[in-house]
Amino acid sequence: MKKPRTKTTSKEFDLFIAECKKWIKKLELNRWDVIYTWKRSDENWGQAGCQVYYDSHAEILFDTVWEDEPITNENIKLAAKHEVMHLLLGNIRNNVYKRFLNEKEVLLAEEQVVRTLVKIIK
Repeated sequence: MKKPRTKTTSKEFDLFIAECKKWIKKLELNRWDVIYTWKRSDENWGQAGCQVYYDSHAEILFDTVWEDEPITNENIKLAAKHEVMHLLLGNIRNNVYKRFLNEKEVLLAEEQVVRTLVKIIK
């Protein structure tokens, strides 16, 4: 059996950006200043990641290597939607961090909401 491809292409990165922008527009998150990066993640984020900064700035990363999921257009679009959902919660997350709460608890709660939103928003 042939091993599945794990390295993403620039065409797939372009699809990822287009899908992120679609969801940003759909969810009216246009106030966010987003930087898109295509690189190997230093974190164990999976296929993509979203780093939310203060004052509506964020970086959305599309990983150059996918190890857990097959690289398909459907999975790329799902990853983009998932990361934009983090923007939806970005200001809440920043406010929580200002109040010295346990970071792990906040991240887990946020992840649960994001996964739910991904399931219900078409």
